[in-house]
Formats: sequence, C-alpha cells, structure tokens
Amino acid sequence: MDLMPVLSQKSKLMSDEIVLQVFGAMLSCTIAVSNQFSGTGESYLFSVEDNGELKVYVWTGINNHIFKGDVDSFSVGGGEGHYGLWLHESLLHGSSYECLTFNNPCLSTNTDFGCTGVEVWGFKT
Repeated sequence: MDLMPVLSQKSKLMSDEIVLQVFGAMLSCTIAVSNQFSGTGESYLFSVEDNGELKVYVWTGINNHIFKGDVDSFSVGGGEGHYGLWLHESLLHGSSYECLTFNNPCLSTNTDFGCTGVEVWGFKT
C-alpha cells in the first residue's frame, strides 16, 4: 500500500490527527553546545505553507537570540520567554511561538508538536 497520498494530507489515525508540516531554520554559524545564544542576522526561520509557498522570517535586529544549543534542548529565536523554534534533546517533540528575534508566527499548527523527522544539513564554504 502506498502511504504517500495518505500522508500528504491531514489524516486520522487512532483518534489523533496527523498533520505533516515543514518548518525550520537556516543558521549562519556552526551549531555547538553552549548556554548562550550565538549566530548572526543572516539566520532565519521558515515554514512551508499547505500550498507549497515558502515563508521566510528574517532577523529583526531587536535582539541577538539567534540560536542556542545546550545538553537539554535546541532553540532558535527568542524574547519575552518564548522561542521561535524549540526542540527537546530527544528530538521527538518541540514548540514554536511568536518571537521578537524573527517576528514570526507560530510555525506549527499548535504551539507544542511531535516530530516525525528532523533533518540537519551542513554546508561547506
């Protein structure tokens, strides 16, 4: 059975709604464990709308909370106690809120979400 046509749409499975969404961040610096934010204003958050449209949320300059990765979690953007994108150390769940750094909306349908997959790409310059 080909699951791709089913998984490319909203589906019901055991009374839980599965919503496949694509969102994330492009970071301008190497990711490293730190308890402080790092990165530059060349970083951004993004989401892909249901119609395939790419939405990009660029650095506002309001703060320098670009990204931070510690032993418990990884976060991108911040301000007023909210992260634009936050992932738990297990990479199985996360959250997204509006944040001052990128002036983004919540990137997911719900502020808290489960991860069905996480991709990390590195670029050599």
